[in-house]
Amino acid sequence: MQAYSKCKREKLKEKIRILQYPEQFKPQVHHNYIVLDEKYLNLGDYVLVFDNPDHEDYEYKENCIQFQDVLRDFDKCFDVDSSFESPDDELLRMAFLNVFNRLKQPPSTFKEIERGFQLSSANKQKLFIVNEHGTQVRIKPDETRQMGQGGFLKYNATTNHWERTGEKVSDVATLFRILLLYKLSMHAGFFIRQFLSLDGTKIYAVLFQELRNLIIEAQRTFLKKRVSIAFCDILSLEPVDEAFRPLRFNKVIRSKLVGQDLPFESHQKEIRKLLKIIDYNKLARECNQYPYEISGEIQQQRRLTADVLNAYVFYLEQIASDLINVRKKYKENDFAQILTSQELKELVADLKEQNFKSKSTKFYVREQSKGNWKDTNRRKIKVFLKRKMALEIEQILHNAKHQTDKLYGRKLLSIWDRLGMEPQGPFIEYFYPRKKQNYNKFIQQDSIWTYQIINEKGERSLFNKMERAKLNISILKSLVNLEYLSSQDYIRDHLIPNSYFDLDGQKYKDEHYQPLKQAKQQKQDLFFSMKLIQTVKAKIQKFIQKDQNELGEKKKKVLTEGGLNGDNLLNLWGLLDVPVQHICSYYGERIALYFMFLQFFVHELLPISYFGILTFIVQILYDVEALANKVSIIFFTIMIVFWSSTFQALWIRQEMQFQTMFGLEDMELNQVELIGFVGKPKRSIANDKLNDLQYSSKETWFKFFFNMILVAIFLVIEIVIIVALQLLSLYLENNPDVPNIEFIELSVFIPALIWVFIGILLDNIYRPVAFFLTKWENHKYLSQFETSFIIKNLLFSTVNRLGQPFIIAFFYEQTIGCVNDNYCYSQLQIYMRVVFIIEFGKHILFGFIFPIIKQIYQRARYGFVSIVDFGGSLQKKTPYYHFNKSIEAETQKESFTIDQVDGTIWEYLELNLQFALLANFGSPFPLIFITGLAMNYLELFLDKFKLIWLTKRPTPQTARTIGPFVYYMNLISYISIFINSGLLSYSNQDVFTEINSFTLFAILMIAFFLFKFVTDIIYGNTDSSAELVRQRHQSIQKRLHVSIRGKNQMSSKLPFPIAKIYGTLLPHQLKKQE
Repeated sequence: MQAYSKCKREKLKEKIRILQYPEQFKPQVHHNYIVLDEKYLNLGDYVLVFDNPDHEDYEYKENCIQFQDVLRDFDKCFDVDSSFESPDDELLRMAFLNVFNRLKQPPSTFKEIERGFQLSSANKQKLFIVNEHGTQVRIKPDETRQMGQGGFLKYNATTNHWERTGEKVSDVATLFRILLLYKLSMHAGFFIRQFLSLDGTKIYAVLFQELRNLIIEAQRTFLKKRVSIAFCDILSLEPVDEAFRPLRFNKVIRSKLVGQDLPFESHQKEIRKLLKIIDYNKLARECNQYPYEISGEIQQQRRLTADVLNAYVFYLEQIASDLINVRKKYKENDFAQILTSQELKELVADLKEQNFKSKSTKFYVREQSKGNWKDTNRRKIKVFLKRKMALEIEQILHNAKHQTDKLYGRKLLSIWDRLGMEPQGPFIEYFYPRKKQNYNKFIQQDSIWTYQIINEKGERSLFNKMERAKLNISILKSLVNLEYLSSQDYIRDHLIPNSYFDLDGQKYKDEHYQPLKQAKQQKQDLFFSMKLIQTVKAKIQKFIQKDQNELGEKKKKVLTEGGLNGDNLLNLWGLLDVPVQHICSYYGERIALYFMFLQFFVHELLPISYFGILTFIVQILYDVEALANKVSIIFFTIMIVFWSSTFQALWIRQEMQFQTMFGLEDMELNQVELIGFVGKPKRSIANDKLNDLQYSSKETWFKFFFNMILVAIFLVIEIVIIVALQLLSLYLENNPDVPNIEFIELSVFIPALIWVFIGILLDNIYRPVAFFLTKWENHKYLSQFETSFIIKNLLFSTVNRLGQPFIIAFFYEQTIGCVNDNYCYSQLQIYMRVVFIIEFGKHILFGFIFPIIKQIYQRARYGFVSIVDFGGSLQKKTPYYHFNKSIEAETQKESFTIDQVDGTIWEYLELNLQFALLANFGSPFPLIFITGLAMNYLELFLDKFKLIWLTKRPTPQTARTIGPFVYYMNLISYISIFINSGLLSYSNQDVFTEINSFTLFAILMIAFFLFKFVTDIIYGNTDSSAELVRQRHQSIQKRLHVSIRGKNQMSSKLPFPIAKIYGTLLPHQLKKQE
C-alpha cells in the first residue's frame, strides 16, 4: 500500500473527524452567498427516510455486521459512476474504513446479520487501511460492529424530546447515513435538512438542489427542454386560411378590390390601419425572430367571407389596443409597471449570482447599491426585459384569439388549430450559451427556454417539477445506489415529495412560513427587507433612464408562461378533459401517456356505445326469433369488427402526436438496470467497460420457454375449472328447486359468479408466481423484465377472461351441451350480462369504496391528529413543524411502484383485457360497451384520485409508446375477426339460409381482413399533423442556430464535474467554460 503524504494525511484526518463528529461538517458546507428564500425551505426536491438506530423499536438494535459485508455494501453503494469521481473519493473511502474500525464492539449477545458473502483467502490477506498518522492497520474480514444503539441520539424523558448527545458516531447505520449526506452535499451540492418523525422512529433528510447544479446536469445528460413559442415561432399564432397562409397576406387586404370584393372596402381600410399599428415585422423582431418574406404573387388564394373579416377586424383591434399600451410603457421606461416586486427579487438574485465575488451577501448588496452597474448586470437586465416583453406579446395574441372565439365562434384558425394540436415550441437539448459571443445572440439563446411558475407569487423556474426530479435523480444515481441501500435497509424509503401549489394551489404558505418568519435566527437569511428592495429598484430605474433608446421596444406577458397558466392541476383536470401537457410537466411522460390512452379509450367507446344502446332497444322491442332482432345483432357485430380494427391504428397516431408534443421522436430511452441482476464481468462492446456484468441471452430465453410450460399448466387448470362450472350450470338448469329468472338465469349466474371469484383468486396466485419466474430469468434491464412479465400476465389473463365465453360459443353445443335447450348463444348472452354486472360491482368496490376509506383513514391519521402526542416536544416547537408533518404524511402513502414494476402496467393490463372482451364478445350483450364506458369514466376519476392523494409521487419516467400492449391490441383485432365471423355465421343460420355456414364464415373472414388491411394502409404508421409539426420544429431549430449538436452546444465532456459544493467552479474550469 502506497504511503500517504503529509497533505493527504491532513485531509484524511479532517474527513475522519467529520464522519465521527458530524457537527464539524456543518460550517464547512455553509456558503452564505446565496440568499436563502422560501424555495429552499419547501418540501424539498427529494426525501430520504432512515430508521433511527437509537430508537428502542429499531429492527437491528441487537444485531451486528461483518467488515467484509460493510466493505461490499460501501463499494456497491458509492462506486457508481466514475465520471463523477472527485479527487477525495479514495480518502473518503479510507476515512470510512477508519471510522468503522473505531465503532463500538458488539456484545456477545448480538446476532450477526447474514449476507451470504465471503471473501477469498487471497483477499483476506489484503484488508489493510491507513490511519491519519500514516500507519497501516489491518482489519479482519470477520470483525463485527453493531448496527444500531450507538448513542448518537438520546430520548430525554424529562423534556419529552430527542437530544443530540455529542458522542461520536458509534454504529454502522449512523455511519452510513452521515457518509451518504456528506457525499450528497459535498459532491452533488444538495442543501440538506434533517428532522425526526413525530414518534422518533424515523430520520428524514430533505434535499434541495441549487439551479446552477441542475444546469450543469442538464448539459451533462443532454436534457431535452422545450423552447418557448414566444421566442421561436410567435407568428404561428396569427390566423391563417385553409392553405396555412396568414390572413394579412390575402388579396382582399393587400390588393385593389374589384368585382365581388368591392363590398369589403371598409374592412380593407380598417384592417390596413390596424396592421400598420401592430406591424408584424416589428413584433417579430421584438421577439428575436425574423418576419415573413413575401416573394412574388401568392397563387390560388381563397376568398374571405364577411364573417371572417368581421372577426379579423375585432381580433386586430384587441391586439392593437393592448400592444400600444405595452410599447408605450416600455418606451417611457415605466419601470414600476414593467417589473413586479417578485420579478425584481429574481432579477437582483440573478445579477448577484452572476457577479458575486465576495464571501458575504450583505457586503455584496451594499457594494452594488453604492457603486455603478457593471456591463454584465446591464446585459442581464436587457435579457430579462427582452424576455418579459416577448412573453407579454404572446399573451396578448392568446387573449385576442380567446375573445374573438368567444364572440364570433371559431372563425379564425391558426396553424395549430388547423392541425388539431396545441401551440408548442420544439424540444432541443438544453445548453447554456457561451458568454464570449455576439451580444444579440447571447440574448437570443439565453431567453428561449420555457419557464415554469412554481408558487402563487409568480416566481418562475427554468426547470419544471418533472425536469427537476429527473435531473436530481440523475445526480443521485450517478453518486449513490439508493435502490441497493434500500434493499440492505440502510435507507427505509426515498421519494419525491408532492408540490401542493402545482396540485391544488393551496395557500398553505402562511401556515408553513409564519413560524419561520417569527424565528429570529431566520429573519435576515430568509427574506429581503423592503428597504433593500426599494434601494435596488431605484438603482435599476436610474440605469434604465440612462438607456431609454435601447430599451424602447419591450413588451409584457402575464406571469404564467410555461407553467400551469395560473391554474392548478386539479382545476385543469376534469372528468374528460385530461391536461396531458400539465400532467407530463409534473408526473412525467409515462403517467401522461397512460392518462392519454385512458382518455382515448373513453372517446373511442362513445360511438360504439350508441350503437349498442340502439341494438339493445331493438332486442327489447322484438322477440328473440324476430328478423329485426337478428339483423340488428348482425349489423352491431359488423360495427364491432370495424371498431376493433381501427382502434389500434388510431392509437398509433395518438402516440405519434404525443411524441411530437414532448420531443420524444428521436430520444434514446435510458436503460434501468435491475438490482437483483447476476452476471459475469466481461468487457462491454457498447462502452468498453472491462467489468460490465453480462448474462447469456440463450440462458434467459431457455428459462423463458421453460416458464411458458409452467404457464401452460395454469392454463390447463383454468380450462378444467371452466368445464366443471359448465357441468354445474347444466345441473342447476335441470334442478327443479332452482328458481327461473328471465334476465339472469341462476343456472348461469351462480357458475359465472363462482368463476369471477375463482378468477380473482387465480390472479392473486399467478401474479406473484409470474413475478418470481420473471426474476428467475435474470433480465439485466427493467424494460426486458417488464416485457417478459407483461407477456406472462397477458397470456394467463386473456384465457381467464375469454376462455369461458369462447368455449361456450364454439365447443359446448357439440360436446356436453348448453343451457336453454342447448342454445349456446343464449347462454353466452346471459353469461356476458352476469360477468359485466359483477365486474362493474367489483370495480366500484375495489376502485372507489376502498380508496375512499383509505383516504379517510389517512386524513384522520395525518391531517387532523398527529401520530403520537408529544405535548410540548421539540418537534412541535421547531418552525419547520408544518413542513415536517407534510413530508411525514407523504411517506406513509402507498408506493406507486412495486419491486421496480411501474403501477401503470396493471392499469394497461386491465384496459387491454377489457378491450379484448369488448372486441370479441360484445355482440351477445350490447350494453357491455356502455357499461365499459361507465367503468372507464369512473377509472379516470379514481386513477386521478389515487395518484394525487393515495400514492407517493411516482418517479418521472420517459415513455414513447405503451410497449407490448400495442402489439396485443393488434393481435386482439385479428382474433376479433375470427370470433365475430364465427358468431355471425353459426348463430344466424336461419337468416342466411341459402349460404352454408362455413362458406359464410370464409366470406366474412376475407371481407373483414380486407377491411383491416385497407384501414392499416389508410392510417399507416404516421400522423400527417404530427409529421408537419415535426418538420416545422426542425426548421425552427435551424433558424435559432441551436440545432442539436450545433456549434453553440456544450461539449458532451464537460470540463467541470459536480465535485465542488453547490456546483462552484475552480478558476481554470471557469476559463474552459468561457
